[in-house]
Amino acid sequence: EIKAAFLRACIKLSEAKDETIACMREDQKMLEDTADLKRKADHLTDECTSIAEKLQQLIDQNARVAQEQTAYLQQYDDLADAYKRSDKKLKAINEEIRKKESNGRRIKEFIDEFERMPSDVTEFNDSQWATFVDRVTIYGKDDIRFTLTSGAEVRA
Repeated sequence: EIKAAFLRACIKLSEAKDETIACMREDQKMLEDTADLKRKADHLTDECTSIAEKLQQLIDQNARVAQEQTAYLQQYDDLADAYKRSDKKLKAINEEIRKKESNGRRIKEFIDEFERMPSDVTEFNDSQWATFVDRVTIYGKDDIRFTLTSGAEVRA
């Protein structure tokens, strides 16, 4: 029954194939645009490098010149905290970039498989299932919904 529902969903998708592909290509462009994030990541990388250099200079100075240790430790802690904050932001941005790129690849795979799909789908295809379906939600016998890897939901 789920395979039959999937076939019905594919038929619904193929009815507006050109429009669907055009929309998905726009989504793909938006998802793959990581230029701003990469600029932020570059800035944070530079910031982390600068803080690390300041930390090393502080350590070197402490090794060469007798200093009041309470002040030294306060400076060290402040720089170490600043590094941790910047590094945490950098890791979050890099993860966001990775997710966007992964989603863009997933959309591309979806589009490629969708373009190969015949307009008169008549039988279940494992490759289409693997590429198109993210999850299936069954609300009842007559209400089966496919959430596609593109993010769209199709009710069969």
